[in-house]
Amino acid sequence: MKKLFKVMPLILVPFLSVISLSSLSADLPVHGPITFAIYDSNGDGFISEQEFNQVRSDRMAVKKAGKGQGYRMEPGRKKAEGKSKGRKMASFTKFDLNGDGVILKQEFSDARAARKKAGVKQGYPMRNLANAPSFEDIDSDGNGKILSEEFAQYHVNQRQKMMKK
Repeated sequence: MKKLFKVMPLILVPFLSVISLSSLSADLPVHGPITFAIYDSNGDGFISEQEFNQVRSDRMAVKKAGKGQGYRMEPGRKKAEGKSKGRKMASFTKFDLNGDGVILKQEFSDARAARKKAGVKQGYPMRNLANAPSFEDIDSDGNGKILSEEFAQYHVNQRQKMMKK
């Protein structure tokens, strides 16, 4: 009988935690922040690495199961050409019109004008055009040419500035 009382928690605790995690995954938000209570599945006031990893994997499973059922654009709208990995900025290759690995000022202006025209044609609102970076903002060494490294570094710096806000 004593052995049963010693072994019972070893069997019961994992079983109950699986039940509580599966019930929580039903309430697990696919997007946005996750509450502390969801992470703290055993209610001890602390989030263990195991609890964190379990909630994270449950959330990923929920996202994968519902793939294609999340955010959708308005009907008739398409993702604009040249967008890189879901971000609002264009890739270097969309500005490097002649494909020589360097963006000159005229190329930059032509590519920007083409992007604006395509955006208007697709019905995108023209917001923040006054805040768009100039050629000189991206050309960090001031040599009149933007290399892919300068282009990438500019965007990394911009993301870091946005994260600080």
